[in-house]
Amino acid sequence: MFANVRSGSGDDDYLATAARMEELARGMDGFEGVDSVRSPDGTGITVSYWRDPEAAAAWRAHGEHASARRRGMDEWYAAYTLDVGWTVQTSRHPDD
Repeated sequence: MFANVRSGSGDDDYLATAARMEELARGMDGFEGVDSVRSPDGTGITVSYWRDPEAAAAWRAHGEHASARRRGMDEWYAAYTLDVGWTVQTSRHPDD
């Protein structure tokens, strides 16, 4: 989970980069989805879902993603935290 507070600078570049990062992630092996929300005060949370730790590590190592992270730290975020964890998804169908 990536929780952050936007600095308020570079909105157009930020939005274009966020869209590009989602496009890149969707094309990577092991990508399973992303959820993202942002409140009017600039606080946001993004959760990306990966098949396994190796797929997530490949995303972290992607050069364009690394460049975007650096820009985020330098320009777009006043504060942020990154929490990485693994869950096992189980589901139960009502007819089971």
